[in-house]
Amino acid sequence: GELGEYGQTIVLGENTEFPDTNYCYFVPDGVYQVTNVGEYRTHVDVNKNEIATETDADGNSYEVWADGTPYLIDVDETIEITVSDGYFIEIEEPTHLILVPAT
Repeated sequence: GELGEYGQTIVLGENTEFPDTNYCYFVPDGVYQVTNVGEYRTHVDVNKNEIATETDADGNSYEVWADGTPYLIDVDETIEITVSDGYFIEIEEPTHLILVPAT
């Protein structure tokens, strides 16, 4: 729930029956170490800042991120991710992470 300097909330399908609030962090391009300091296994997605539309089997359209890579992180695990130009980090609540530039 803390957006800080780089965070924004973006709602996909804002005017639909099932809006999806996303916590997006537009950090500078680079390689980062991400540590899960929460109590539960979690995931981090590195998504392209572009929305696409998909259609389900019933013909209903919905918005999704055009491209992305999910990363699963166990409790106390540290992984390395790369954020390229035009991409951002998305997290789901409740997630508690430490994100630092990789050296």
